Amino acid sequence: MKRRAFIAGLGSAAAWPAVARAQSGKIFRIGVLWHTSSEEEEAIFLIPFRQALKDLGWPEGRLVLENRYPAERYERFQGYAAELVSLNVDLIVAVSSGGALAAKRATTTIPIVFVVAADPVGIKLVQSLAHPGGNITGPSILMTDLNGKRLDVFREAVPGLSHVAILADPRVAESDLVKAVRTPAETMGLTTELVEVPNPEALESAFITLSGGSVNGVFVTGSSMLFNERKRIADLALAHHLPTAVFDLEMVRAGGMVFYGSSIVTTFRRAARYVDKILRGAKPADLPVEQPTIFELAINLKTAAALNLTIPPLLVARADEVIE
Repeated sequence: MKRRAFIAGLGSAAAWPAVARAQSGKIFRIGVLWHTSSEEEEAIFLIPFRQALKDLGWPEGRLVLENRYPAERYERFQGYAAELVSLNVDLIVAVSSGGALAAKRATTTIPIVFVVAADPVGIKLVQSLAHPGGNITGPSILMTDLNGKRLDVFREAVPGLSHVAILADPRVAESDLVKAVRTPAETMGLTTELVEVPNPEALESAFITLSGGSVNGVFVTGSSMLFNERKRIADLALAHHLPTAVFDLEMVRAGGMVFYGSSIVTTFRRAARYVDKILRGAKPADLPVEQPTIFELAINLKTAAALNLTIPPLLVARADEVIE
């Protein structure tokens, strides 16, 4: 069961000079700054993104994607952004906050669409959600704003939850992600413990450390690297008998226990709408940062059973997707 109703209209806008040539037959080149190392790893997003563009009237023959894969090495973003600018692409799609910031530094004229930016105003990608300004815009995922609600759902799923480890990638641009968990946790009377994971190699030692203490739940904050390691995180959490609250639907499908929010796959489809509007002449500055209005709750009952946890029936009944 899926609920994927989002705000559809992005509004009309004046022509954007760099891409006001959307006449029939023109082939557009779109630079895409991904975060992993290959097309195969990004297929989970690349395939629905291409399909969404096709559904909007852009067959693959009309669009050429210049994909760049930094392999989770953040220092590569600036070089790849500069390379795409030198190719004079018609538009840049930046998948992560790091990529979006690099693209913004690289050009003030080529339109940029970000996809996953937890706090686009806070990291100064845009001036405001309603009036982005400049040459950059994109969909909001409300990740920072939703951390409190996600934590509340986690507490409901794990009766007796008292001490939560916050798993965080210290390289992410949004420094408020951890604060957005700690603040509501204090209100709920929960103890929190920050566990920074700067690279995949640090995951195993992080969980070994947690298993010897009083932590009885792990809250995974938004990070492209942590998403890419979703199966490993799920396996480690299960091995150390720790339930997890995760930030994307695919992470629950990989073995995480509970998710609440807007899925990243859906966000890519929403990002395709921005690409469509801009290629047809809209200004990024005039396209508000679109916020989701319907969210999904997903629960992995198989994982819960392996942890000897019984998810409250009322919570299961509210879920949009249940994995058994």
